[in-house]
Amino acid sequence: MGDDANWVLPANGLSAKSQNGQVTMTPATYKQANDAVNLKWSRKKGKGQFAIYGNSINLQAIEHNAALTMEIKVIKKPKASVTLGMDCGYPCRSEIHIHKTLRAFPKNQWQTFPIPLNCFSSKGLDVTNINGAFILATEKKFEVEIANVRMELLPEGAPTCQ
Repeated sequence: MGDDANWVLPANGLSAKSQNGQVTMTPATYKQANDAVNLKWSRKKGKGQFAIYGNSINLQAIEHNAALTMEIKVIKKPKASVTLGMDCGYPCRSEIHIHKTLRAFPKNQWQTFPIPLNCFSSKGLDVTNINGAFILATEKKFEVEIANVRMELLPEGAPTCQ
């Protein structure tokens, strides 16, 4: 969890709040209780983010045939730009603007949302050193539920960013 007061506030469990309260996380249900998280951005001024970090991984072997994929349910459509990013060791980061796609999704319905890995690498991600696999951020009111974040092989012939 992060905002302008502290960008790296670890979450223990499925409930957490960024230091200034810009973004909160609570348990949600995708297929069964507590298998998803609800992420809610407040009206407070400033950017907030939810991120998944871990040990560095090398995804070079699947760069052009895999996607960062999630199940997502839009509860409140975004009021500002929303980015989905991946980190490759500060200051190495790649972000994709996804607010137009999120605004087009029907409210309160789960959607499978894949973003090809090479969309991130074409914007500077070093796929040999990924330590932040998922960073969702915005500055204004927005609410989603997220489940089953994963890397998934794309079907043969699926569109990519290269």
